[in-house]
Amino acid sequence: EVVVKGWARSIREGSKGALLFVELTDGSSPRALQVVLDEKTTEQFASAKPQACGGSGASLSVRGRVVDSPGKGQEIELHGQ
Repeated sequence: EVVVKGWARSIREGSKGALLFVELTDGSSPRALQVVLDEKTTEQFASAKPQACGGSGASLSVRGRVVDSPGKGQEIELHGQ
């Protein structure tokens, strides 16, 4: 379990709003970390939705597990808890 903090470059919704994909950066690297938040398993899920947090540029702290990413262009992603 890790905690990451940074700013959202983008937040997009998937699965009819049940998932959030956050591109999170802390400014120390040109690459961002993909964070996946699931409505069923992520505490305070609603507060991470773009309309609640402000979307791009919002400051976030996410606790979760680092896992291998099934997506293209990234090796790992963080599944928020």
